[in-house]
Amino acid sequence: MKSLGHIIEKKFPLSPGSLRAIAKQIMEGLRLINANGLIHRNIKAENLLLHCPLGSDRVTVKITGFKHVKVRNDCQLYNPGSIDKSMQLSAKGQQSEIPLTEPPELRNGDGKFDSRVDVYSAGVVIFQLASLESKIERFSDHKLIRPSTIDDDQLWDFLVHILDYDRKTRYLAEEALQHQYFNLANAVRDLSEEAGKLAEKALLDKQNGDETITQYDLDSTFI
Repeated sequence: MKSLGHIIEKKFPLSPGSLRAIAKQIMEGLRLINANGLIHRNIKAENLLLHCPLGSDRVTVKITGFKHVKVRNDCQLYNPGSIDKSMQLSAKGQQSEIPLTEPPELRNGDGKFDSRVDVYSAGVVIFQLASLESKIERFSDHKLIRPSTIDDDQLWDFLVHILDYDRKTRYLAEEALQHQYFNLANAVRDLSEEAGKLAEKALLDKQNGDETITQYDLDSTFI
């Protein structure tokens, strides 16, 4: 089973519809995780697997790597040793490698964090998929520098909100799903013919008694 890390490493360009569907699946997964009172804390491309059930012709993003999950309070206090490759000092007093997906509040903030850390980390992955670049650059005021490879204004605005440097104004997962980037008209515009056919087939299967069909199988914007 390949991960999104493989797609990013190979710089494989995704169609607008595929990118939107993947982003929507990730945000919906985070919404469900957070709605159950949990913070994943280790969202990265390697923990986002692409699952393609035999004969289904559809790809589902599977969120894995739950070993750092934490029960959510209103505001957690960061433990520097609790997240993979987090800010730690080496024997020489130098900072060890910090993963790109680590939110700024865990690097430079007051040590407090909430479920928005997951949104930020997911935003890094989506940025990398969209831009075909691994590094995120900012101006001195922390505003994102827009790469030339991202020409969709709504996608860019979505990324700006989920990669907001300030935790307090960054989107929650449920807010991200309400962004105009996921507006039905926009999604349908970029919808592949195959996605529409898969949703129609799922509806027919459900009508014929298939109880394994979910709401996501019926929604072509998730495919």
